[in-house]
Amino acid sequence: MILAALALTAPAAAAGAFIPGSAIADRIRGTAQADRIDVLFGGTDRVTCGRGIDAVTADTGDRIASDCELVSRRISVDTLAAAPGQHQTEVEPSVAAWGSTAVATFQVARFRDGGAAGIGWATSTNAGRTWRSGILPGVTTASTPAGDAPRASDPVAAYDAAHATWLVASLVLGNNYSGLGISRSADGARWAPPVFASRTQTAALAYDKEWISCDNTPASPHYGSCYLAYTDIAASRIAVLTSRDGGATWGAPATVTAVFAADAVGALPVVQPDGALTVVLLAGQRGMYAARSTDGGATFAAAVGIAPLTQDQQPLLRSLSLPAATVDASGRIYVVWADCRFRRGCDGNTIVLTSSTNGTTWTTPTRVPGTGFDSLIPAIAADPSAPGRLGLVSYVRTSSSSCTATSCSLGVAITSSRNGGTTWSKPRRIDARPARYEWLAATQAGQFVGDYIGAAFAGGRFVPVFAFASPPLDGRLRESMLSGSFP
Repeated sequence: MILAALALTAPAAAAGAFIPGSAIADRIRGTAQADRIDVLFGGTDRVTCGRGIDAVTADTGDRIASDCELVSRRISVDTLAAAPGQHQTEVEPSVAAWGSTAVATFQVARFRDGGAAGIGWATSTNAGRTWRSGILPGVTTASTPAGDAPRASDPVAAYDAAHATWLVASLVLGNNYSGLGISRSADGARWAPPVFASRTQTAALAYDKEWISCDNTPASPHYGSCYLAYTDIAASRIAVLTSRDGGATWGAPATVTAVFAADAVGALPVVQPDGALTVVLLAGQRGMYAARSTDGGATFAAAVGIAPLTQDQQPLLRSLSLPAATVDASGRIYVVWADCRFRRGCDGNTIVLTSSTNGTTWTTPTRVPGTGFDSLIPAIAADPSAPGRLGLVSYVRTSSSSCTATSCSLGVAITSSRNGGTTWSKPRRIDARPARYEWLAATQAGQFVGDYIGAAFAGGRFVPVFAFASPPLDGRLRESMLSGSFP
């Protein structure tokens, strides 16, 4: 009993300290300053923070007091211990929301040379405060029930309001095929095995970087249409598939643009309230472009330039400068990406923002305030009930460009705007302890958290979802999914 009582109380910390938990149940009290408290992967901890703007990373069952302002919780962990791949690793999250429900998806057990052993899901019905999670059935051989593909990748989530259906699109990598699999659910917790929106019978990779969005405005002429945009590698184009029955069946592909051939990637379909569909994409070194359809994705106008891309390369990290996009309640489209145009000598990246009311004419990119040495891999979300209210999350590099895998580290920062990006709140780090690069999954192009990150508004609260890593234990990685819920 004496030993148990001692274990429940962590020693007092210095002002503004980093306070780690232990592997057992801790009772932690912060200081009067801005503390960073990390109680991930411990027992059922109790944390009170005190004064200051405190950042806490915690497990789902930990009891965190209301005086802790920036709380992120672990919402999933790799459970595929018997499958191949790097364990424990979860990377590359996407999240969609409708009402107070948010559904996230991500790769589980990442392979060094591409894809993952499974695709995970996590669902919250109370605006990101609590979550349940699992592995999508039928996608890979590690799923239950098992599919026939050894790997899958690039998962993204969407909601179809007209058919009350949650959708997760995955790039399914079979031994002799590649396909765009669509997993469907009525409640975000019970999932059917995937149907294929498209599939090729060849071992060569046919698709890349698919993304899905649905038209959820009842007054739209295309209400209930869902659009799946992707890089069609075989045809050297960006293409779109359309479903009008909640993702159960899909039509023939329409060409968005073939002008940029294999350089085009990261296609994002965004739908305005009038039903207009705009696909935003990265055209390699030419920069960001957009193509617009007003007939429900049947045809597209010629792609127009949004802005050129200038990017400082990230050392030791796989970090593509893909765009992220959203549409606010007024119908304005916002696009963000990592760019070095506002850094002297292109020495590091910041996040830049541009917007458009018609998908054709775009504002001059402006800088979103960041923190740390470098900002990268952003996601942006718009509150569907408040025009101009935006939330943004990104990773931040916390050390200089001369660092190594043992000294380079990533944090996570959020900021928000109430006026369409004209002004932004002070960016805040929501990680309690930055993750060293050596704690992350490895790829052939560097360490990996994903080519994108997740952000949504649920129930009026900003819900970011991100991959994050704790120090390895007994030689095993501990990279998992975290999320917060912020007013």
